[in-house]
Amino acid sequence: MNLEADLDHGVYLRLLTPDDAGRRAQFLQKNAAFLTPFMPPLDARLFEVKTQQALLTQFSQEQSQGLRYPWGIFSQNNDLIGWVNLNNVVRGAFYSADIGYVMDGEWTRKGIMTRAVGTVVRMAFERIGLHRVQAAIMPGNYASIGVITRNRFVFIGLAQEYLYINGQWQDHQLYARINSQWTPV
Repeated sequence: MNLEADLDHGVYLRLLTPDDAGRRAQFLQKNAAFLTPFMPPLDARLFEVKTQQALLTQFSQEQSQGLRYPWGIFSQNNDLIGWVNLNNVVRGAFYSADIGYVMDGEWTRKGIMTRAVGTVVRMAFERIGLHRVQAAIMPGNYASIGVITRNRFVFIGLAQEYLYINGQWQDHQLYARINSQWTPV
């Protein structure tokens, strides 16, 4: 199953592998201050290549089991400039996943993440066989809300004290997109 895609102007999407550990550690070091308001606390070990290699090895194993799909967004120079993850993939009666994403602060407001999320959702529906993709976003994260709503996600409610972000429990708005053409894969 092909899970790669060109996004625009040499920017492309492909599944992350343990070989991307250095790029991912470097990305987090560079963007730590930019991402802090929107992410769980970044442990200093996350900036280490060996930690990223272990995480990406785990992600690859989970991907081979159909439980997680970790895509990297790469520039035409092969720099990691963001990622989109399908996490918590559940099949059975649910056929659903949670989507999460981050972008390098220097690459925001170019439409790249909107295209990346749209591409991942399309792959989730057409290639992976999911019926639903969900997102949880802090109410003040207007850029992320824009990405999701431009991709036809619908607001479904507010989850109070949903995730521990930036040192405190944060409410999150929940969004979902349904594959109305779903058929079992």
